[in-house]
Amino acid sequence: MTQQLVVTTQAELKALIEQAVLENSSTAKAQNAVLGMDEAAAYLGIPKGTLSQLTHKRRIGYTKIGRSNKFTTSYLEEWIVANRKPTREEIIQNSNATK
Repeated sequence: MTQQLVVTTQAELKALIEQAVLENSSTAKAQNAVLGMDEAAAYLGIPKGTLSQLTHKRRIGYTKIGRSNKFTTSYLEEWIVANRKPTREEIIQNSNATK
């Protein structure tokens, strides 16, 4: 097995890493992957304990399979959008529109 040394600039390396991350995340979204608690917490970028509290308080939906809580990536994306907090500008615009 031969090893090769690839010389690249920092910008090229960054672009390659970003491309790999995008390809990986788009593959998971396209497959509508089923995630466990650890994976779902990592997907959302929150601690597992926070996700556990959200499920316990019924603030996020899940599917119970045996003793495990499961989430689909498509549901997690919908939940993120549904729980978006409006900006101050949006609040002002909405209050002016109702007057």
